[in-house]
Amino acid sequence: MRYSRGECLTATGRRSHRDQLAHLEIFEPEAVVERRIFDDYVAVAHSTREITRRLDTDRVPTPNGKPVWGTSTIGRLLHNEGYVGWLYWNSTESIPDFRPAHHRRRQQRPREDGVPITIPAIIIDDTFHASSRASFDNTKWSPATRPGGEL
Repeated sequence: MRYSRGECLTATGRRSHRDQLAHLEIFEPEAVVERRIFDDYVAVAHSTREITRRLDTDRVPTPNGKPVWGTSTIGRLLHNEGYVGWLYWNSTESIPDFRPAHHRRRQQRPREDGVPITIPAIIIDDTFHASSRASFDNTKWSPATRPGGEL
């Protein structure tokens, strides 16, 4: 199967990889933006809101080409293992959705059910793990995790 040889059959949703004959390659002009986001979050310790403000001020377009970044976009980027070189094929499944006017929904499968595919890394593992630690450390500021805090 093509995915077991490291060939990707679907889009990854990341802007810095381009599908080149079924093999993903880094598109450097856009990878610079992702590296900047990780660097701002890990080395400079900016919040996701501050990162969005800075990207908007510098007029850096979003992955979809919009002029304004959202904090959720930055959050998804900081947690995406694809930036360190791992893409998982078959990681979700379609299940029936019993809500009115809905037919099916996507659900994450257990990690061991996915097939790991090695792709070119944009950042190093240490930076990715540092961003995960920073994200976990930031939970102490959430009202939901503080005594007496409310959402």
